[in-house]
Amino acid sequence: MTEISCSGPQGSFKEIDSGSSVLIAGATSLRIQLDDLAFVFKFASKKEISGQAVEQVSVEGKTLTLDLVNFENPLGVSWQSQVGTLDGKVLVLCLYVTMIGNIPSETRIITHSFYTKEA
Repeated sequence: MTEISCSGPQGSFKEIDSGSSVLIAGATSLRIQLDDLAFVFKFASKKEISGQAVEQVSVEGKTLTLDLVNFENPLGVSWQSQVGTLDGKVLVLCLYVTMIGNIPSETRIITHSFYTKEA
């Protein structure tokens, strides 16, 4: 197994999971399971918002649901945030989303990485 870590002004981080998925054309949501934690991403278009945004929809038990608003750029949109803790360590999620085609038959490619803060 390849071990990946990175460091910068925010500290040192170790990658604990990553992957890339090509979603079915027209998919409106994605669920990623990490141990007993679940992350649900729903794609939303809002013309009243300029640019992209991530909006928390709900937290139910160990499931976090987020709206990825206007993640519709063919060049890609990236986002990262602390999304909880895992084994007592800060858990950070990094996403990169590209969209090919037009709604409602678009295809999205999503790359994700989960990191724990080590120092």
